[in-house]
Amino acid sequence: MLEGVYVGAMKNYGRKGKVQEAVNVFERMDFYDCEPTVFSYNAIMSILVDSGYFDQAHKVYMRMRDRGITPDVYSFTIRMKSFCRTSRPHAALRLLNNMSSQGCEMNVVAYCTVVGGFYEENFKDEGYELFGKMLASG
Repeated sequence: MLEGVYVGAMKNYGRKGKVQEAVNVFERMDFYDCEPTVFSYNAIMSILVDSGYFDQAHKVYMRMRDRGITPDVYSFTIRMKSFCRTSRPHAALRLLNNMSSQGCEMNVVAYCTVVGGFYEENFKDEGYELFGKMLASG
């Protein structure tokens, strides 16, 4: 319950472009005995990526892993989005292909994130091929 309040505050700050305030809310969670879960880590990573703070989002991801919190499909998709927005769709594809080995199943959002990244970087053949693979996998 309490975590949801923190996440709501972070998202509100993020929507208003107040990224540092969102980060401050996230950083204060531990101080108020609210242990962040993958839900709150995903929220702050998404805010950071959407605002162009790709390196900071990666640091938050590494901190989450260091704390023993297992990433979920949303965590991976946020990272793929970060790779695509920094002109690295092939890195996003590697992450997509490694998801299942890390206990996550690929979903249509993850696929489409990478397909879009290929198209944005003018790798249309790779994007088309991946889209076909997604359709074939059901």
